[in-house]
Amino acid sequence: MHKWSMLSKKYGADATLFLNPLDKTILMSPEWELFDGEFADLENEQEFLKIKENIPLDSTMPHGPDGWFQFFDRICKTAERG
Repeated sequence: MHKWSMLSKKYGADATLFLNPLDKTILMSPEWELFDGEFADLENEQEFLKIKENIPLDSTMPHGPDGWFQFFDRICKTAERG
């Protein structure tokens, strides 16, 4: 999803990526899409966290519970507009 967000921004669209706070797997991490290397132990999240600190992200991603509140607020506002 991060790559789609980056592509949208490249062509002038505003894109915000909301991560699922319950999904802590490495493969669902936006940094995984940009990671260009080998990492065999996909269950070792702590080791990948060390690597992903050096991977720059170009998407707007609210973190924590506030990000989800922003997400639901946008859904409600969109629904109100019809």
